[in-house]
Amino acid sequence: MQAALSCSIGDGMVNTPASFTDDDLSYRSLFCPGEQSANISLILLQTENVKSIPELISFLAYYPFYESPTILPLTDMVVCVFSGANKDLKEEAWKILREWERTSSEPLAAVLVSPRSNKTTVRDLYQTARRLLEVTFFIGYHQVIVPKDEYEYWKEMDPFLTPNEQREWIEMLNNFDKQKIKTWMHNEFLFIKTPFPNPEMLRTRLTSILAQIRRFMKTYQLDQYEMEEYYMRIFAEILYNRVLYRIVQEMLLFLYELLDRAKKAETLAKKDVIEKGISYIEKYFAEPDLTLEKVAEAVGRSPAYYSHLLMKRKGVSFRQLLAHTRITEAKRLLVETELSIKEVAYQVGFRHPNYFNRLFKEITTMTPKEYRMYKWNGGHLKREY
Repeated sequence: MQAALSCSIGDGMVNTPASFTDDDLSYRSLFCPGEQSANISLILLQTENVKSIPELISFLAYYPFYESPTILPLTDMVVCVFSGANKDLKEEAWKILREWERTSSEPLAAVLVSPRSNKTTVRDLYQTARRLLEVTFFIGYHQVIVPKDEYEYWKEMDPFLTPNEQREWIEMLNNFDKQKIKTWMHNEFLFIKTPFPNPEMLRTRLTSILAQIRRFMKTYQLDQYEMEEYYMRIFAEILYNRVLYRIVQEMLLFLYELLDRAKKAETLAKKDVIEKGISYIEKYFAEPDLTLEKVAEAVGRSPAYYSHLLMKRKGVSFRQLLAHTRITEAKRLLVETELSIKEVAYQVGFRHPNYFNRLFKEITTMTPKEYRMYKWNGGHLKREY
């Protein structure tokens, strides 16, 4: 066993009952070059979640194999080695999956390999099975996987986003376009045909997308607190999740949450800009030279953009808002003070009392004098004839 351990660097083993192995087929057979396997076949079993491996080992200890194999548990899978010719081994593998699913909800995959020549060793079979197991990244678990020509090699690919793809992602994110992002992700990752690319290349491509998402998060100051923790969980999913479609699903859920928060932040930011501008008008309305340009500069926007926001959110133009703000204050002064009409006009920002009188009547249907008398008389207008 010590010799076997010395040959299995990187392929962890677990303590198992002695009945799980025999003298001829041991861990040494898996990790060290050895004798030719002749009529030996192999089923490699792996649960999607590695934490379920102990449960799988217990299951196999009592499973009624048609032909008892040598069972070699590892930290992330279980190897079943069958001696002699077994034409029904594929059916055996499917039977294992069916029986497992009766007692566990954890997805299980089985890889079945047999020697292609008399020179094939158990180690060769094991290495082939491990390589085949990687296609679960694309096809998922609940599978019996057998060698196919299209599984023999990885297709070459450039894992990084092209400049055009980067621009496309920037546009989709800035437009909060969930449907377009979903379609892009599905087309890119869920309909991959054989031969498959190396899973590590796809993980790199997903992190390339995540880099674009990171910049978007910074734009809306969402790279902190809950969303930062969520981002790091997605990064871990990309690195370690064994199934591609689960990574895509988790990324989309993260993106939907991110876009909702970013859109809300943008709405609040626009609202803040409008309210900040209104507060500026309310503070400086008495200045006769108050202009749209001054208000826009105070809130850090162009005059045209602030005017657009004001009309869209409040339904009024800058001139209308300024006029109503000034007239509202004029109403108060007319009622609460004995200032002359001319003095009231000057106090609220009008250079010309005549224009003040005309605008006041246009807004209130009364002249300033009539409004004052109306309020002073308890809401009863007394006109002079």
